Amino acid sequence: MQKQQHSNRLFVLKPACLAGLSLLLLLMTGAARSADLFKGKEVFSNYCVSCHGADGVAVHPMAPNFQRGEKLFVSDLILLQSISKGKGSMPSFGGILSDSQIMDVIAYLRTFSR
Repeated sequence: MQKQQHSNRLFVLKPACLAGLSLLLLLMTGAARSADLFKGKEVFSNYCVSCHGADGVAVHPMAPNFQRGEKLFVSDLILLQSISKGKGSMPSFGGILSDSQIMDVIAYLRTFSR
């Protein structure tokens, strides 16, 4: 009976372990390096300004105002997924920007609401 309970506990832990390993692998693929604000500003200027404005004040009516911190109160991982896959009226940048470039942009975005 104890063996069966032990194996059930392992089964319950597996999804949590897999999620942790997935996050670890994501971080090890380049996103773990220190983000570069200067590169983030450059990428933001090339890909994001037309909707989000050069100073983070939205130009597109559906874009968040980064000067007020809108949409920035989530984890970097959530922002990475939103930018990679697209969200709402924002297109996907997953095939256009690398995870490292997106993390650079996220670091730059976080400077707006300071």
